[in-house]
Amino acid sequence: MGKEVAPKGQASEPNSAETSAGAFSFRENSITRRLSSVNRQNVNTLEDSGVLGITSRLQSPLGVGASSPVSPSERALAARVERYALQAAARALLPGEWVAQCHRAVVVGRNSVDVMRAAQTSRVYFANLFTCGSVWSCPVCRARITEQRRMELREAFHCGSAYHTTLVTVTLQHRHDDALRGLLGMLRTGWSQTKAGKGWQVIKQRHDLVGYVTALEVTHGENGWHPHLHVLMVGKRELPTSERELLRDVLVDRFGGYVHALGGYVSEYHGVEVSEPGAASEYVAKWGIEEELTRGASKCGAGRGPVQLLRDFLQGDERAGGLYQEYAAALKGRRQLSWSRGLRALLGLGEEVTDGDAAAETVAEGDVLLAAIPLAGWQVILAAGERGALLCAASLGAESLRLWLAERGIVPAAL
Repeated sequence: MGKEVAPKGQASEPNSAETSAGAFSFRENSITRRLSSVNRQNVNTLEDSGVLGITSRLQSPLGVGASSPVSPSERALAARVERYALQAAARALLPGEWVAQCHRAVVVGRNSVDVMRAAQTSRVYFANLFTCGSVWSCPVCRARITEQRRMELREAFHCGSAYHTTLVTVTLQHRHDDALRGLLGMLRTGWSQTKAGKGWQVIKQRHDLVGYVTALEVTHGENGWHPHLHVLMVGKRELPTSERELLRDVLVDRFGGYVHALGGYVSEYHGVEVSEPGAASEYVAKWGIEEELTRGASKCGAGRGPVQLLRDFLQGDERAGGLYQEYAAALKGRRQLSWSRGLRALLGLGEEVTDGDAAAETVAEGDVLLAAIPLAGWQVILAAGERGALLCAASLGAESLRLWLAERGIVPAAL
């Protein structure tokens, strides 16, 4: 694949041999493989350079002891550091995609990478960096985009809302050797046809439905790829058991029939699930939280999600890397969460924020500049794979950050 040109106003490929996809990625991967974790269940991978170990206790590169209590802010920081390591793995696997430059390349026209501290939350972050805005390929952008979508869901279906939600899950039969792209195409076409025509209007009127929100999820397990849709059916009233059963039967017939015409198969027993009352509220409350993202677990069955595939790749599982490449290619351009026409306005939500805007770091009024790192200094940090370690140093304050930078021969333009 040829070198891509960055969109207007964004960054071009960093001009450094150290940022070569091949050399850089293999170095990070080999370092990560050499280091072991204490408690893998609690997300125990390492930041890019191995300076920071993420175990059940957070240890900073500046010597915060492992016996210190782990606060919510420390756990959040540990998760962000891990995302940089996972992003480095994604960069190795997808060198021709924008994720390879995300949070690495500097926005055109800027001469420094600014380390900022948010005034309201004390969260430290980087400004002036390019963000790819990919919810599927990039662990860093995925976390920010998913958080934005989760907040919208909670706002839409808060306690006391005038509308009721019913959780419907749809999937299709798959084998271990089925290609993900083909399964996704069949799932999407079959479900789109299910929601079309007079038959769908009859379903809506019968159950007093006013719209729906659809979330696409994909995992990989023993039986191969498992794409599925979680659909929040929004209506004027709560559906009794008899109506939920009728809705399920009708959807099995319609969805199953359309998928069959496409050459696929929908199980009469497992292809469509209409959950009990309260399941939709629980799903809204949990959708997109870090625990579900990192476990890669699905309500339709256990399997590895994209984050776990990257973790396993960093631990030497080359097949997981190949699966991630297939996942990223098949999901590219698809929407993670979609709203039926007019539903957002009905629920009092504003215009939907794009993935790119949701992923971008924005400097808010009152945020504090901790350091402006010159471009040459930023290349040193990239070459060493220390973006996560830099965040940890900055979280301890401006003086700790200054000392950390000085150890690497980097003199910030401002402190």
